[in-house]
Amino acid sequence: TINAAAATGDVEIRGIGAVDMTITGGAGGDTFDFAGTLDGDDTVAGGDGTDRVVVSGSETAALSGVTSVEEIEIDTDDIGDSTTVTISGTAISSATKFVARANTATDNDDATLAFTNLEDGDTIEFLSGGADSTSLADGVAVTTAVTTNTTSNTLTLEFDGIGAVTADLTADTGLANVEADEIETLTIVSNTNATGVTTVNEIEELDIAEAQSLVFSGAADFDANSVVNTTALTSVVSSSMTGDLTLTGLDASALTLTDGSGDLTVTMAGLTNADTIDGGTGTDTVTGLAVTGLTATTGKFNVSNVDTLIVQATGANTFDLSSLSSVGAFAISGGTPGTQTLTNVAAGQTIQLGEATGAGVVFDNGDEVDITMADATGAADSLTINVENDAANTDAAIDVSGVETISLVVSADTNDATVDMTLAEATTINVSGGAAGALLALDTLASTTTTVDMSSYSGEVSFSGANAASSMTVTATSSAADDNFTLSGKNDTVTVGATGAVDVDVDGGGGTDTMNLTVTTGFVDTGEIDNVENLNIIVASGVD
Repeated sequence: TINAAAATGDVEIRGIGAVDMTITGGAGGDTFDFAGTLDGDDTVAGGDGTDRVVVSGSETAALSGVTSVEEIEIDTDDIGDSTTVTISGTAISSATKFVARANTATDNDDATLAFTNLEDGDTIEFLSGGADSTSLADGVAVTTAVTTNTTSNTLTLEFDGIGAVTADLTADTGLANVEADEIETLTIVSNTNATGVTTVNEIEELDIAEAQSLVFSGAADFDANSVVNTTALTSVVSSSMTGDLTLTGLDASALTLTDGSGDLTVTMAGLTNADTIDGGTGTDTVTGLAVTGLTATTGKFNVSNVDTLIVQATGANTFDLSSLSSVGAFAISGGTPGTQTLTNVAAGQTIQLGEATGAGVVFDNGDEVDITMADATGAADSLTINVENDAANTDAAIDVSGVETISLVVSADTNDATVDMTLAEATTINVSGGAAGALLALDTLASTTTTVDMSSYSGEVSFSGANAASSMTVTATSSAADDNFTLSGKNDTVTVGATGAVDVDVDGGGGTDTMNLTVTTGFVDTGEIDNVENLNIIVASGVD
């Protein structure tokens, strides 16, 4: 018998043996660690405060002798392979919080924590876990079941810095599959661990078949590598969350998503005008998966405060961008994307071909991106197009009119890019970014293009200005092996910066053309400079 009824502080009793115990708690938050010995012959009266009973195995039978205990903790280092530990909410009827500090000892083990007979408002708190990124089946899986399945069940999952998923579950971090299929409103709290050192909570899969609402909060990052939901899910709210939120593979539904100050990364199927997304104030990326067949109605996205909105196109689409607000870049990627038609593109809205470094998807197949500006009546309208070719070569064609200046901003990757500008009816094309040795092929320029400025570009460029209706002005930082400029039939001027050991390849076309060429160490010759009437060679001081 242990009587702590007079204690006003927290009482902690551990190492309770296999004897029939009678314990009376005090006014504080008491902890009674029975390990594997708690049974119906024990009597525990928790008293005031938030009291906890700790066990090391399943507890499913009703323990009528345990009263005024609000929390049950399962604490075990080895659940065991192909083993389920079950904690029932009816075992201790006063308990509303279930705490998991559990893993399995051997890599590749399949273990399950089952929480049954849950009531609305209950909380499951995870202090540690274990997951194996090489197999969803390995690691610690979590299942839940409610006492009464209604249309409004609620549950809170609290993650206290369990860490990231690794390839070895004995690292005791992350969780495998977390299932809450009977819950309509699921609240996920993402905290750091007790010391504040571990600031991430990652699970391999979140199953929420009946979820209508997901609510996130907390200062730690939360990452679900896969989400299995249904069309029942209509709301994701993380506006009070300050950690980063990553949700991968949301299934199609008419979704309203509101994020907070952390970074948001979401990939989702079925992205349409039925969805409303507000990324908040972090650095946010939203990706629509397998997008095809959208119309000017269904492709009118309601997206705001997102840095990059990506459409992974698998077929032709029409997008009305008039409802985008504070979207940094509207990106389209795909191996065979088909024709992508963009209407009501606002001034200042960046269009992007492919996904940024690390994402691994480019815009390919030479398909067309047809762009119509919301207002192109001015005399100085401009458009920025990012070319992201991290994974492979980009191959696209641009069709736009009424824009005076197009700026192509190329990622610093060594893959080549073809951006056919034949139907891009701009006066000026500015090219920047790029990487040495990477070729940007612009094909034959539109007749309206008379200025090509590559003074901020690090790669190589080929184009023909043969269709130009008036004289061209071309500027390049230097000439490299694959640079190839063909100018118009008018009186053109081309200026090329410091150029060394290459044959400069410029064809002036017709007219009376002028070339200003700065040469440096190793300059070869002018054998590939054709149809240029005035060649001015500038040798930098002190260069052989």
